[in-house]
Amino acid sequence: MRFLRRLSYRPELSTLARVLGLRLLRSRGMKLYYRLAAPQGVIQVEVKGVTGKFYVSSPEELRELEGAAIGSGADWSERRILESFIGFLRHGDVVYDVGASVGLYSVLLAKAVGDHGQVVAFEPDKRSYRRLQENVRLNGLANVRAFCRALGERNGTATLYLGEEWPSCSSLVPRSDVRVAAREIVEVVEGDGYRDLENLPIPQAIKIDVEGAERDVLRGLRKTLTENACRFVCCEVHPELLSSGETPKEIMELLRSCGFGRIDVHPRGFERHVLAYKN
Repeated sequence: MRFLRRLSYRPELSTLARVLGLRLLRSRGMKLYYRLAAPQGVIQVEVKGVTGKFYVSSPEELRELEGAAIGSGADWSERRILESFIGFLRHGDVVYDVGASVGLYSVLLAKAVGDHGQVVAFEPDKRSYRRLQENVRLNGLANVRAFCRALGERNGTATLYLGEEWPSCSSLVPRSDVRVAAREIVEVVEGDGYRDLENLPIPQAIKIDVEGAERDVLRGLRKTLTENACRFVCCEVHPELLSSGETPKEIMELLRSCGFGRIDVHPRGFERHVLAYKN
């Protein structure tokens, strides 16, 4: 099983398949591994002593979730960032998961903060939102509050482009590298105003993964970010999806203006994980 997993995920195999046009080769390998790894449609993921269970319904979904279980040597792995996040949290903390997808972070972080803590999750893609709720129920969690909303700089609506293969690739920004399965109109809410409207607690930590809409999310949460209690932000920045003329440096300057004095940047493929801490 471990050999097949390594073979299925090796970057050399992906490169060879692309060069030779052998998509079928890699697809069959992933499908075989999927049948063996998740025969009951559920997998278990463990990170830094925190374990969660997750439904999987496709090889693509399995690969996305296993990014947390596989070592950080995989260029798409979430493990290193999750380890940093879990290591920062304390029991009783509140976390906002903005762009929660199917709930990988929401589930693991909810377990990390314990029954007296809370995760507030935002996911506008209705497919992913349903799976997020299923994964929360699968783990018996009562400390996750989920909203089918996108966060932004102001209230309104927007077009969400739904990725065909990868649930986490749905974006408010059109992408040339992702096949679009459909489009749907979603509600966008300004974060600070929505926090007041729903009487949400101030978070100690915020995770943001919104495929190019990072700046708008941060601007909409500026008041929340400047609160002394908000001490840590993990923001996945997609330089190729930012608006024309916008740079990752602007994202970091915005965080500094909200009091985050230490900023670490971890490259991951074309993306950047920005970890911001208050002194």
